[in-house]
Amino acid sequence: MLTIERAATHASSIGDARAQPSRLQLQNSWPVRSRSIQCSSSRGEGGATAGAGRGTAGPGPSRSAPAVDAKAPVTTRRSLLGSAAVAAAGIAASPLVLTSPSSAAAVAGRHDPALGFETRVEEFTLPNGLHFIVLPRRTAPVVACHTYANVGAWNEAEGVTGMAHLLEHMAFKGTPRIGTLDFAREAPLLDALDEAFYELRDVQASISAGAGGGKTRVSTLRSRLRALQDQAAALTVPNAFGAALQQAGGVGLNATTSHDETRYFCSLPSNKLELWMALEAERFRAPVFRELYSEKAVIEEERRLRVDNAPMGRFQQEFALRSLANPYRRPVIGFEEDFDAIGRREVQAFFDRFYGPANLTIAVVGDVSSQQVHRLAEKYWGGWQGPPGYTVLPRGSPFAQQPGGAGGAWTAAGGQGGAAWGPGEADPRPRAFLAGEETSYRAAARAGPSVFLGYYRPPMTCREGVVLEVLSDVLSGGRTSRLVSELVLSGRLLSAAVVTGYPGEAHPGMALVYGIPNQGDSPEVAEQFLPHWDSPEVAEQFLTQQLALLAQGGVGEAELVRVQRASRAGLLGAAQSNGAMASALASYHVQTGSWRGLSEELELVTQLRAPELQDVAQRVFRADNRFTGYVLKG
Repeated sequence: MLTIERAATHASSIGDARAQPSRLQLQNSWPVRSRSIQCSSSRGEGGATAGAGRGTAGPGPSRSAPAVDAKAPVTTRRSLLGSAAVAAAGIAASPLVLTSPSSAAAVAGRHDPALGFETRVEEFTLPNGLHFIVLPRRTAPVVACHTYANVGAWNEAEGVTGMAHLLEHMAFKGTPRIGTLDFAREAPLLDALDEAFYELRDVQASISAGAGGGKTRVSTLRSRLRALQDQAAALTVPNAFGAALQQAGGVGLNATTSHDETRYFCSLPSNKLELWMALEAERFRAPVFRELYSEKAVIEEERRLRVDNAPMGRFQQEFALRSLANPYRRPVIGFEEDFDAIGRREVQAFFDRFYGPANLTIAVVGDVSSQQVHRLAEKYWGGWQGPPGYTVLPRGSPFAQQPGGAGGAWTAAGGQGGAAWGPGEADPRPRAFLAGEETSYRAAARAGPSVFLGYYRPPMTCREGVVLEVLSDVLSGGRTSRLVSELVLSGRLLSAAVVTGYPGEAHPGMALVYGIPNQGDSPEVAEQFLPHWDSPEVAEQFLTQQLALLAQGGVGEAELVRVQRASRAGLLGAAQSNGAMASALASYHVQTGSWRGLSEELELVTQLRAPELQDVAQRVFRADNRFTGYVLKG
C-alpha cells in the first residue's frame, strides 16, 4: 500500500551506529549540509519518527553518525558529485548504470562538456514572479515536482525562532476546501483557539514576572484550549492534502526546512500533474493553519528527542551559539522559549511576509512538456499576486572569483569588514572570538569524546566555496581520501570527516572538520598517547597534522583527477533520478542565479588546479581561523 510521508529538516538524530569511513553526519539542532546534506525527520499521521542524515553506518554502539535517510532529497553538487556523495545518493550501493556516452566518458576520465540534459531544459517566469523550470524526460509516465521556497530559518526574527520549520508543517494542513468537513463552522473555532492561547500566554507571562493569583486561571484556560481543540478536530479531515495525492498514485510527498530554504516535493503519474498543480497552488494561495497547537506539541516532542535527549544535542546547540555571530547560530527547530510563544498570528505574519510568488521556484522533471506546464501554471498560479507588500528575497549570483567581487582574495584576517565575507554579509565570527577571549568550547556529552574544528569561510556559492568542496573530497571523500586512509583505516581515529557547508551554504559559516578518537581498537595508538590516548585533543592533533600537510604540500595530481572524475560520474549517475534533477535545478536556480549553475560548477571543478586549492587551504585551515569544540566523555 502506498504511503505518504513528509520530512522536516531541522535536525538529524544520533543513529544506533558506529561511524564508518564516510562523510560526517551531524545531528540535532542544525540542518547540517555539505552542499546539501539533508538531515530530515519523517512524520506521518502517526507522529514523529526518527530521522536520519547522510552516510553509511554499521552495527555497534551509538557514537556520531545517524543512519541514511532515503527520503531526504538529493540537491546541489555535494549530494550529486564526489565519491562520498555518490555513496550518499545510493549510487555506490549498486552498479552505476551507464546510459549515455557522457557517462562512459566520465568514468573513463575523458572530458565531455555536454551532460546531456542542458539543451532540453526550458524555463519561464509568470508575471507575478513565480519561476518554472521544466526538464522533459519521456522514459516513463511519471513526473517529479519540486517547489523551492527561498526562505528558511535565517529569515526569522529574534524571539520567533522555529517559525520556518513550523510553517513547513502547517503547509500540509489544507485550505478552506481541503481538510475540513465544514469550514464555516470550523473557522470560528480556530479563532476561539487563538484567543484562548494568547490569553493563556499572557497569564503565564504575568506569573513569570512575579504576579500572583494566576494558577487557577492557567488551569481553566488550558482546559478551554483542549476542549476547543477537540471541537475543531471533529470538523477536520486529517492528512487530506496527502491523501488526495496518494489516491492518485503520488509517492514521496515530503518537505524539508533548513536555514537557507524550505522545499516541498513529490512524484506522481504524469497524467496527474494537473491535480498536483491545483493542490500545490491552493495550499500556498489559501492556507488554513488548522491543528496548529497540536502540531506544536509534535514538534516539541521532536525537540526533546533530537536536542534534549540526544547524545550530542545540547553540545551542538551550544557550539553553534558560541562559535557563530550570524543567524546560523540559531537552531532551525527554534529555541524552546521562542517556540512556546508562537501562535497563529505569528505564523500568518511570517507567511504574509515571505511566501509570495517571487520567492518560489518550481521544477518539474519527467513525462511532461514545457507547453503543458506553462498552461497549467497560468491556470492555477497566474492570478496569485501574493500577500500585499511581501518581501522579495534576493537570489544568488553566478559563481564569482571572490565573494566580495573582483577585489582581493578572501581572507578571514582581512580588514575589509563585511565586504570580505560577501556583499551585504556580516562577519560570522563572534566578538569574543575576535578578541581572543573565547576560541573553544568544552563540555561533556554522552556521545563523547570527539572534536569539532570549525574553520570560518565565505558563502559556499562563491568560487572559493567550490574549492572547499574539492578539498573536502580530497580529505574525506571515500576510502582513498586522506583522513580515511591515514587516520581511520590505520586505526588512529574511529571516524573523521569534513562538512564544508556548516550549518548552511548561502551565507558565511564554517567548514567543519570532525573526528572521533579510537577508544582501544589500536594498541599502538593507545600506547603512544597514554594516559590520554582517547581524548579529543588526540583527535585534534591527528586532524590538524593532516590539514597542515594539505596546506603545506598541496593536492597531488592523482588526488585531483580522482575527485574530478568522481564528481562527473556522480552527477551523471544521480541525474537518472527525476526527483534528484528537479531538486538540483530548483536549488541551483535560487542559489547561483540559474539552473545552469549545476553544470557550471562541475565545469569549474574540472578547471581547478593544485595551486588554487593550496591557496584556499592555507587561508582557511589556519589555527587563528578556528573555533574548536571539545566533546568530553559524558
